[in-house]
Amino acid sequence: GILYNLGLAPYNLDLTPFALTLSVIVISVGFNRYHLLDIVPLARDVIFEGMSDGVLVLDNRNRIIDFNARLTTVFPSVKKASIGSSVFDSLITNQPFLDFIRRDNADSVEFEVNHLPGSCYYQGTVAPLYNWQGMRVGKIITFHDHTQTRQLLDKLEELATRDSLTGVYNRRHFTFLAENELYRLQRYGGVLSLIMLDLDFFKSINDTYSHAAGDLALKNVTETCRSVLRHSD
Repeated sequence: GILYNLGLAPYNLDLTPFALTLSVIVISVGFNRYHLLDIVPLARDVIFEGMSDGVLVLDNRNRIIDFNARLTTVFPSVKKASIGSSVFDSLITNQPFLDFIRRDNADSVEFEVNHLPGSCYYQGTVAPLYNWQGMRVGKIITFHDHTQTRQLLDKLEELATRDSLTGVYNRRHFTFLAENELYRLQRYGGVLSLIMLDLDFFKSINDTYSHAAGDLALKNVTETCRSVLRHSD
């Protein structure tokens, strides 16, 4: 175009259409040679859609920009039609997750989602999303299935707080509960009652009928106490 405007083109020909045609050929050869048009959708299908964690992309106004297929197992109500709508709409009704978005910090949060036949636990983490100019344009939220870890932690807590024989709280957890009740009594007032039981001749049961019989006696006493509590409620 410059050569034509300056009158330097041979035979006064406009070389712009020829240069444009040549550029299109060069670009097409480049795309086909390096498969650039195949890499972008392939990367999205293999990496983004194939992730085991759910991913939700929001803009600065907390509107849904994109999500992967795994997210629909976390929030089945989210569909392709949800793109462009606010995350605070009725699409996602999990309150702990919505509170996590409102805080807009980098801390992770664990929340429970009710799925049949049981509940699942997910750990959500948020990361800011920047454009090439360094300006924040949104955020990426990932959801990691935390169910097995949560069940293991609950099992460990159960083992750490309950007696393996009778299933009642052990001495360590009793001390913890007692301290909390005493603190609440001092702060709010009221009345606190404590019942203590002493099993007479328990040692003679162990000595006469073995420790297995003593264990059975403890179980029966525990079940009797539970029955009394159930009837008192």
